[in-house]
Formats: sequence, C-alpha cells, structure tokens
Amino acid sequence: MKLKNSSSALDATDVKILEALQEDARQTYTAIGKRLGIAHSTVYDRIKRMELHGIIQKYTAVINTEKAGAKGITAIMTVYTDPKESEKVAEKLCKAPQVLEVYTSLSEELLIMAKVVEENQESLHEFIADSVAPLPGVLRIRTSIVTKKFKETQFLIATNPRKLTFINRTHNKIGENAP
Repeated sequence: MKLKNSSSALDATDVKILEALQEDARQTYTAIGKRLGIAHSTVYDRIKRMELHGIIQKYTAVINTEKAGAKGITAIMTVYTDPKESEKVAEKLCKAPQVLEVYTSLSEELLIMAKVVEENQESLHEFIADSVAPLPGVLRIRTSIVTKKFKETQFLIATNPRKLTFINRTHNKIGENAP
C-alpha cells in the first residue's frame, strides 16, 4: 500500500491479501504468505496497515440463518420521503436492529431502500406501522417481501486490473475526505 498525499492506493499484493482474507479470514499470516510467496511478516504488516487506514473494517462470521434454525421474513422496503427529512429517516432506520441495509437513491423522487428481516409478517407489519410510518418526513412506504433468495454476497476484490482501478479510485476518493 502506497501513500500519496495522505490517501492510500492498494498494490497487487494488497489485493491478493484481501482476496485471501475474503475467502477465509481465519487463515494464518503464514498460510497467506506461503500462498502468495511472501513472508508472513509482510502479510502481517500489510494487514495492520489496511486495518489502520480503514480498508479492512472488521472480521465476521457469515451465518446461514436458515440452517441455524432462525426462520424469518425478509423484505425490501422503499420509503418515499420529504427531501428535507430523508437523511434523518435513513439515520433512524440504521438504528433499528431488524434493518440490515439502508440506501438512498435519487431517481424521480428521493427515496430510501432498506433490507428488513423480521420474525413473521405480523412483526414486519408492526415494525413498519409503529416505527417507520410515524417518522417525520415519511410520505409513503412500499414493501416487497422476498419469496426466494438466489444470491446474496458482498463485493469481492479481484485481480482484474479494471476492478483494481475501481477499488483504487474509490478508496482514494474516500481517503481524500478523511482527516
């Protein structure tokens, strides 16, 4: 990782380390180093640097909730808002434990999209009616219940040069705004 004007750029080795971590974050530094043909101390230093600069934000376990016995209902909720209140509505949605993701979009109207998981349809209805609809600035809500999941994943780092350019451009843009 190279620093340019207080922003960082990932090199090919950083990207390969990130790929290895995304495949299995429980790997040892030694295992990653052997795989990449570099010293484990190099892997350690680079990982620590990427953690320090916020490129690696956290390590977590991905759990198949259905196999773990936690059945639930997933819905994509579209919340149409008054533009003056949309940021506040999005921030309030972020605080609800049943809301997994929150996004805003500027299309014809300003809207917020949220992925919500609840125990059943009744609790989903109660959450929307009691916690979302009363928020100041909420104009209307459209809820789509997910009936079948085909794919759910996160953006993966790849050694494709075009994706590396995208990652560098994105991170440099973020890094420029950081203190």
